[in-house]
Amino acid sequence: MVMKIDEPDKLIAANKGGTIIFGQNNDCVIAASDPAAFEPFAIKKKRILGDNEIAVISAEGWEIFKEAKTEEEDFFSAKSDIGDFLFFMEKEIFEQPKIFSNTIAGRFIFEQGLPRLDGIEDFARELRNVKNFHFVGCGTAYNACRYAALLFNRFGIAARAWIASEFCYSHPVFDPTDAFVFISQSGETADTIEVINEIKIKGNICLGIVNVPGSRIWRETDAGIGIRAGKEKGVASTKAFTSQLATIVMLAVFLARQRKMTIDTGQRIINELKKIPDKIEIILRDADRIKELAKKYACFRNYYFLGRYFHSVTADEGSLKLKEISYVHAEGYPLGEMKHGPLALIEPDFCSVVIIPDDPIFKKGIVNIHEIKGRNGTVLAITDKKKGISPADDTINIPTTIDYLSPILTTIPTQLFAYYMALEFGCNPDKPRNLAKTVTVN
Repeated sequence: MVMKIDEPDKLIAANKGGTIIFGQNNDCVIAASDPAAFEPFAIKKKRILGDNEIAVISAEGWEIFKEAKTEEEDFFSAKSDIGDFLFFMEKEIFEQPKIFSNTIAGRFIFEQGLPRLDGIEDFARELRNVKNFHFVGCGTAYNACRYAALLFNRFGIAARAWIASEFCYSHPVFDPTDAFVFISQSGETADTIEVINEIKIKGNICLGIVNVPGSRIWRETDAGIGIRAGKEKGVASTKAFTSQLATIVMLAVFLARQRKMTIDTGQRIINELKKIPDKIEIILRDADRIKELAKKYACFRNYYFLGRYFHSVTADEGSLKLKEISYVHAEGYPLGEMKHGPLALIEPDFCSVVIIPDDPIFKKGIVNIHEIKGRNGTVLAITDKKKGISPADDTINIPTTIDYLSPILTTIPTQLFAYYMALEFGCNPDKPRNLAKTVTVN
């Protein structure tokens, strides 16, 4: 955007490969790249500037040179109210039962054991013939991609996760019939958009899993699914991540039912997904205890977050949250890999958060915990084992669900732990240093 020195009452905006949104109320016109900028204002009219378009903006409105797309989504004008919470991150953690319910609402045909995903159903025939799926994202969205790859493989569908910023430079090999799924909360992540541009040249199917209607990824992909998480103000993603996981499960079941998944398996998963909001609520009721644990463990400045299989994803996400908002050193690691090097760091002032549900590989996890304790390490365990984890120093309990849905639940305690740790260190969890909510630079 530029302004002429002799016409200070006008602003000229041009768009090529990005997002510029205009909003107008009774007093002014606002131009921004993120819908969050419009929240304090009563916006009556809005407009997205399309590619290769130029706008001349004044206090009275704007003039666009070329036809463009108008988005009339409530998302852009809805205001976020922090209510009785100290920070938006806290609010967004605690509203996850409601948000998760919203993400899955109206999206099941139970009699068929089938999710109803209007955004991609026009591509159902093409997707039926796709043999390989590639999930692309950054940060928390990349952790969601890793979960997607594990879940798709579990359902017999070949899938791989890619870090968007590395994709174009790593000489990726894929078939022209492969499909790509791009995951982003904001829908404006520059590294992810760069991959979309590359894949569109190749002609592969591009799908989106996005939170913000009208965002660039929303517009540039062939089809997609909105995660319905609502505005997420906290820089460290919480409710958007669990909504992404829910959406990934629905997409996986949708595609698996096209292939070999039976009706009764689809119905079982749907039933379990419907129970997740109540189970998240149970975990949130334990928030005061997790807050006390944060006080106890605030003396540690080094953390491992450890898990096996699906919970290696939760481990990475938990470590990311802790380092993002409390500036504590934390690493996510597959629990079984500890003995291949990382055990060298274990000592009394090094804490390991171990995510270990009572699943088919539970006993292997217990062996790994004994390895940590045998080297005088401290262990905080997250588990659905009703009697707790005896070798651990402390245990956070969660409800039981299907093993591949469990990461949705084990994520919640790690979010709470990171949030309360940030408060212990006097950090603002909504505005972590050096970070931005929407990353629009490569």
